[in-house]
Amino acid sequence: MPVSIAEYLGQRTDVDFPEIKPVSPETAANAICPFTSIACSKVSGRKRYPPVCSVRDQGKIFPVCPDRLLPSRMRIVSPASAELLTEIGKILFPEAMPTEIGYRKGVGIRTEQGEGDLKTVHVDYSIVSRAKQGPSPSRVLVDIQGGGETSNTGGLSRLVKNWQDSDPPYNSILRSSVGQVGTIPNNAWKRRLEQLMRKSLLARQSGGAYCLAMGEVLYDYVINQLRVEGSYRPGYELVFVEITEVGPVTAGPVQFQANRATYLKFDEFMQALTTAPRTRKDSSVFEGTYSTATGDLFDISS
Repeated sequence: MPVSIAEYLGQRTDVDFPEIKPVSPETAANAICPFTSIACSKVSGRKRYPPVCSVRDQGKIFPVCPDRLLPSRMRIVSPASAELLTEIGKILFPEAMPTEIGYRKGVGIRTEQGEGDLKTVHVDYSIVSRAKQGPSPSRVLVDIQGGGETSNTGGLSRLVKNWQDSDPPYNSILRSSVGQVGTIPNNAWKRRLEQLMRKSLLARQSGGAYCLAMGEVLYDYVINQLRVEGSYRPGYELVFVEITEVGPVTAGPVQFQANRATYLKFDEFMQALTTAPRTRKDSSVFEGTYSTATGDLFDISS
């Protein structure tokens, strides 16, 4: 399915005004990310890319920049980010009032990998509740994974180049659908999985829980892969939270809200992760002709 560019340097493309200004090599040094308040990582790196923050996949937002959703390296937490963090907190702590929920960004946990080998494990946020939680955790380590990468990124880069060269560069050109480009939530999930296993253990050892907040495309992918359902229950150890787009459609960045959530015990997650997908029994899987190291051939039949 084709995708389209949803945001360019923090500006959504599905409005016609104001017209989005292209970032040129001459102006790249002044391209400030609106979500971190520092230089855009895509245009300031050694290898430069167009400052595309997110794309649309069948209408759903898929962030393609790690700084798009609640970046822990933002200098100042914006009101919109503070509200979204509080919404996540309300999902984690349904009994708590907003004034009883607190967040802290850029948490580092010292761990011992081997004898005398100390390393720091970084977590995007720690969210806690001052309310009485009963058997539920009151402290949760939270990581943010909005989306991931796309296939055939060159197709998006060519569209941006054509838009930059247009006179004038209308927003409607920038939001055009691009064929043979797709989102790859599988790669993002595989990268997160090892971290999830380690950080979930660290959270439980510290008397808390672990949460992975994801954009809706990645959330749907993960839940479908695990084939799990989990409504809120006291004593949860692992939470997946979905972050979705919310209206109205106005100039500026796309707005988000915390939406669905899946609550699990860690052993439930491990069982779902290691349960083989249902397949039809097929005795012909191993049928065929085999070669040996000496060049002989032999057949295997069912």
